[in-house]
Amino acid sequence: MIKKITALLLAVLCTVPYLTSCGGGNGNEGATLSQEAVTYEIDSELITDVDKYINKLSEDWFDDCAGKTFTWCGNQWQYPEKEEETGDIRNDALYFRQREIEEKFGITWNNVVTVHDGITENYSVYDYVMADVMSGNGAYNACYGTTIQVVQPLLVKNTLYDVSNYDIIDFDREWWPKHIEDNYSINGSMYFLNGPIVTTYYEDTYCFAFNKQIVLDYGIENLYDLVYNDEWTFDKMFEVASVIPQNENGAGAYRFGNPSGLAAMYAHGITLTSYDETGSPYIETAIPKELYDLSEKLCSIYADDSVSANIKYRWGTKRESVEKKYGFENFNEMFERGDFLFYNLTTGDAAELRKYKVEFGILPMPKGDKNQENYISSTDNWGTVNVFVPKSNKDHEFTDLMIEVLAALGRKYIKPAYYDKLLKYRSMYDHDSRDMIDIIFESKIYDLVDFLAVEGGINQETDFVKVVIAGLQENNDSFTSRYMLQAKNVNRSIKSLLENIEKDQLGTS
Repeated sequence: MIKKITALLLAVLCTVPYLTSCGGGNGNEGATLSQEAVTYEIDSELITDVDKYINKLSEDWFDDCAGKTFTWCGNQWQYPEKEEETGDIRNDALYFRQREIEEKFGITWNNVVTVHDGITENYSVYDYVMADVMSGNGAYNACYGTTIQVVQPLLVKNTLYDVSNYDIIDFDREWWPKHIEDNYSINGSMYFLNGPIVTTYYEDTYCFAFNKQIVLDYGIENLYDLVYNDEWTFDKMFEVASVIPQNENGAGAYRFGNPSGLAAMYAHGITLTSYDETGSPYIETAIPKELYDLSEKLCSIYADDSVSANIKYRWGTKRESVEKKYGFENFNEMFERGDFLFYNLTTGDAAELRKYKVEFGILPMPKGDKNQENYISSTDNWGTVNVFVPKSNKDHEFTDLMIEVLAALGRKYIKPAYYDKLLKYRSMYDHDSRDMIDIIFESKIYDLVDFLAVEGGINQETDFVKVVIAGLQENNDSFTSRYMLQAKNVNRSIKSLLENIEKDQLGTS
């Protein structure tokens, strides 16, 4: 089986063909796009390093692990391990990761797959974990679920184990996000994890796609060079897009499609969660000046229907319809037709664009300004899947080891599979786009606000986050007052959450 795994990995990783545009996004090389077959290199040194690391762990731990069963719990849409090969490259990457772990450590695997994710239905991940913690059975080594529907309500119930106690997990290694300890810590404790351990790590990250034909039509400068030269800022993006006339009657091209004010906020280095000197998280009760200034800047563009194709009230009952407003089922169809230059979306949604007849490139979120050190990417917390360990777990040492192994082999198998899914087909026809994807994941940050804002946080974006979203891109006149009100509510929720955790740590609950 190991030989078969190796053969498949080499087939997937070594020479994945995809098409490229000779223009490379530069409008000065002709009016049409041509294509040529090229290949991209894998991270061969990293793969070798992972193999050596896993082999060493196997040698050290095989005798302790052999005969044990590792049990995951997750829902039917998101469970990260597969029971059989299907020919789908992402499915098979997960399948072979599971098989390699079984053979290297002598364990068996048990995937407990629920019908639903959150607490709105019976038989959900939330229900399974709550029942297990209440009974103390210790049925699951680790679980996974979305931020809003699973992890946040379980955190509120104080049912998650502090994985910062684990010794084998090494957050300095390449298979963990660079900032995970800073971004995911609550008073020095960590109750959930993210990274290449789950597929959504490569699917939930905001970026910009651009229509290459529009770049050619308007003679726009090479956008990739702007990124390479650290000149890709929001002001520069607005300047580049300004060559497209304002679309007063909806008959021409827009400059922006589906822009996300929240992703722009994070790209400027602004987070909603702050920390005091003890490491306790809180929300600024008065809207920070930089956030208010950014709101005015973004609203002047994102809320202008002659500049941006966008819908309002995304998480409310008055949500606008793309079909009613623009006559298309979704923004992908508009992008395919050439209705806007820049399309703000997640990397997973960008992969779906390969199904459409549009030639596009991908770019990281722009910097806030030229003085900003790195490009900053953020996640779509609604769809982000996090890994966690229930307090009922009865074998923490085994779980500690398996989580580290899952993360390392996730980087080995899942990253190449995702890059292949995004780059191989009719999507991004150039070498530069792969470099852009690397940049996107290099400086990815997380904001704890969705874990902390308890009120209204189940099965929807929290009320506080919705207020910020509206304030950043919908010209909301009540932004300041609503922000202050909701921030106070969030801080009350945080205080209650921290008190629960502290009581539990002291053994008084």
